[in-house]
Amino acid sequence: MSRKPVVIETKMNSHLPIENFYQKLASHYDAMTRLEQRWNSEREILQKWLQKFPFRRGLDAACGTGLHALLLSQLGVEMWGADISKEMLKQARKNSRTAGVSVKWIQAPLEKLTKNIHHQFQAVLCLGNSIPHLLTKSQLLSTFQNFYHLLEPGGRVILQLLNYHKILSDKQRIIGIHRKDNLEFIRFYDYKGKLINFNVLTITWEKQKAISELQSTLLYPYTLEELQKYLQKVNLFPIAVYGDMHFSKFARKTSPNLVMVAQKNRH
Repeated sequence: MSRKPVVIETKMNSHLPIENFYQKLASHYDAMTRLEQRWNSEREILQKWLQKFPFRRGLDAACGTGLHALLLSQLGVEMWGADISKEMLKQARKNSRTAGVSVKWIQAPLEKLTKNIHHQFQAVLCLGNSIPHLLTKSQLLSTFQNFYHLLEPGGRVILQLLNYHKILSDKQRIIGIHRKDNLEFIRFYDYKGKLINFNVLTITWEKQKAISELQSTLLYPYTLEELQKYLQKVNLFPIAVYGDMHFSKFARKTSPNLVMVAQKNRH
């Protein structure tokens, strides 16, 4: 007995600017990143971070659809969330209503946060591999300068990104595969000189038809040394480095993440 062939239709959007990239992903972003499944585990992680590095007022920079800002708000922190994408913030507001918490949402890119936010915080978090979207060192420097000005004296910045020491060494291509109902998401890398092409292939399955759409944007694979150098340029001094959000020791060849904590001087 012969099966009907699967019909595949593909739409490609190559090298989108970061705002457009996430604008197109916003409606499926929570499904792709498994927000519901991660909610409790991420909450436990953030509780431990609050115990180790306490703060009562924080900014989630490049907040996406708001997962970390919402969880911290539930844990009693006064939270602000900023993101470059209007559509991602629209979803964050929906998630805020579902979570029953209040967060101040601001549309702003990382390197221009102080043009839109005129308050200071005890902590600025930039999680979820957001820093690699800054493609030039001048953008990175501007971002860290913004973080510095947004921090109270003694305040801390917390960065989380993938460990590109390991990724570049292994030439890792597949970053994640996840399916929810009739949607399938495949995240993968193409290597382009000093930059990495970050691809998200979204497949919608409808009976014998697969409709796929490919979104792509560029990343810069920052290393520990580069981040330390540019943090220190703006007087943010690294005080801790971990290999994941569970405070594991950072190992260049094996750690999945690079997590850094840097502090602003108290004077």
